[in-house]
Amino acid sequence: MPNGSDSSSYDLFLSYNSADHALVEEIARKIRDEHLEPFLDRWYLLPGARWRPRLEQILGSCKAVAVFVGPGEMGRWQQRQVHIALDLQSGNPNFPVIPVLLPGCEPPLGFLRQTTWVDLRNQVLDRGIAILIEAARGEASGPDLQKHIDSVRGSICLNRGLLYFREM
Repeated sequence: MPNGSDSSSYDLFLSYNSADHALVEEIARKIRDEHLEPFLDRWYLLPGARWRPRLEQILGSCKAVAVFVGPGEMGRWQQRQVHIALDLQSGNPNFPVIPVLLPGCEPPLGFLRQTTWVDLRNQVLDRGIAILIEAARGEASGPDLQKHIDSVRGSICLNRGLLYFREM
């Protein structure tokens, strides 16, 4: 387990909206059970310390980033973390930025849409976490993952953004 001053030993930075904290923390515990060290801010940020520079330092030294997308919008700080993660990826194409779809959400838009996501919406949580762990380690999940991705893509409503323009 990393100590408060050693940020290089985190394998996976967990970026999430605070509204999704309970589920993300459950996932973080399962990730640790599989011998991967996640950085969950509530576990490692010291009370009373300046947290923003510490988050940037840790984010820049992690081996991968998981961006959890819940049913609500991404939080302001989460959006900033995503910008930093995508910037890191632009300098190192092998740096994984992994969108993780939580139950009740829609697939991400924008730059996150350009990467393959881990879908926890309609599958057994443990299988999704296994896929996330493989992705964080830089390992492919094999043909089962591709079958799952194809089924998810088939369920996406291409017109979902047009709902705001419906005639009344």
